[in-house]
Amino acid sequence: MKYKTQLRSLLDNLDNDTITRIELRILEGIIDRHGEEPDVMEILEKYWIKARKKKISDAHEECLIGGKIFFVIYNN
Repeated sequence: MKYKTQLRSLLDNLDNDTITRIELRILEGIIDRHGEEPDVMEILEKYWIKARKKKISDAHEECLIGGKIFFVIYNN
């Protein structure tokens, strides 16, 4: 259950463009280990719906995590 809270926090950081490279690796690990769980899939689906609506600037990197593309803007 702790990983779900951490997942939400990491996705918030990703959405706010404040995620670090270390946090991105943690996010990747959570999705790799728990990505098929229904609760995790629901959390990810809510993020993807919100992320699709957000305008992406040119200063981003596309990362493939858990079979899904994430747009990442690194601040550090």
